[in-house]
Amino acid sequence: MNRIFLKLAALLLLTCPVAAQQQPVTIGAPNSGQGDTLSNAFGKLNHNDADLYQRLNTLNGAAVRFDISQGLASGQQLRGRQNIGAAAAGANADVTSLVNLSGILDAGLGSSRATIAVRGASTWGGLTPSMTGCTFQFNGTDTVCSATSPGTGSVRYDAAQGLTSGQQAQARSNIASAASGANSDITSLSGLTTPLSVTQGGTGGGSASAARASLGLNATGAVAFRNRIINGAFTVNQRGTATASTAYGAGVYTWDRWKAGASGVTASFSASANGDVTASLTAGSLLQIVEGALYLPEGGAYVASWSGTATCRAYQGTATGPYAASPLAITGWTAGTNGTLECQGGTLTSVQLEPGTQATAFERRDDEIRRAQRYYETGTLAALGYASGAGGPVGQYIVFHVPKRATGATVTSGTASISANAASGTIDNVTIDGFRYFAGATAAGSVAVVAPYSAASEL
Repeated sequence: MNRIFLKLAALLLLTCPVAAQQQPVTIGAPNSGQGDTLSNAFGKLNHNDADLYQRLNTLNGAAVRFDISQGLASGQQLRGRQNIGAAAAGANADVTSLVNLSGILDAGLGSSRATIAVRGASTWGGLTPSMTGCTFQFNGTDTVCSATSPGTGSVRYDAAQGLTSGQQAQARSNIASAASGANSDITSLSGLTTPLSVTQGGTGGGSASAARASLGLNATGAVAFRNRIINGAFTVNQRGTATASTAYGAGVYTWDRWKAGASGVTASFSASANGDVTASLTAGSLLQIVEGALYLPEGGAYVASWSGTATCRAYQGTATGPYAASPLAITGWTAGTNGTLECQGGTLTSVQLEPGTQATAFERRDDEIRRAQRYYETGTLAALGYASGAGGPVGQYIVFHVPKRATGATVTSGTASISANAASGTIDNVTIDGFRYFAGATAAGSVAVVAPYSAASEL
């Protein structure tokens, strides 16, 4: 038994009158000769309380130590933690917030602020336990301490102690407490009510939808196929639309997938260093019709976003609704039905339409031109062969770069760059995959025709 602790504990429990002892009794430091043993302490105090020894043992066992392992029961550890507001180590439900967390949590790791202390003033006469060098005097009623000093082997709450890391670890272990700061003591945070922020290694949300919003994901959590707008950065221009400010009539297509609104549009296009193009709309409106069967299968809520000063509106069917700045919330869309995003008055680029209510970063894709070619493509056709006589047809089947949206695309051939022994050509048998082109020979012999073509299957 720790002699010093027992001597100090005795000072707390001696509340019975000590009539025979009228002079101050000093219990000093270890090996000082001043009450170094229980026998000396009893002799000096002349105390005859029969259960004092048992009471001293009880008190000695109620203090948390930092210098030895105590093997406390779970209930004792719990009481010790409650007295100092400490969290349990390991799996616990004590920690509810980690607002001061400075490092990112790895899987299964956490931290808790825990200042280790044993207890405050005891219930026995308001005295602080675990004292050495304390002078006791009989005041006519009780034996009391006239001075206090730190105890040996105990943790204080009223003064800094400068404990070693080993002593701190032992004290925490005795009450099953976690270390503050970076640590490996906490293995789960089942009682956490404040979500960890993204910078702390969490999602920043207390629910799946809130986490997706914090992480910049759409309603489905998908990383790819978020943007249902094609050519949102105006990087595809198969028609060769002019970059200078130009007025276009109603319904006329400009850069791929974008066409003039009901009142036409006056627009110019300027490229930036990264290849993105910004449209500047000075009159009318520019719109894109989104194919519902392929790009709007979810229905319900969508959100449109873009960079620039233009305002936009979204609708299905008849053009309606006010124009607004980015982002634009869309509700109640019918699944599988075409939708329209129409913009006017300002600059416009990085246009995105995605399901859900959270606008996310603009999705860049390496197949933007192939997506656009579902609706419009340009290419080169050729008819090469030998005719046995005048009027003999020579031709071949031209396969589209990308299957078209629907059968019956409008295919147009341009001026031939090569035309030898050939009359005017004919286009027929148009499918979603391609078309046939043939030309009649003007005389027997070889026939050659090479010409540009365009195929449109717009909405």
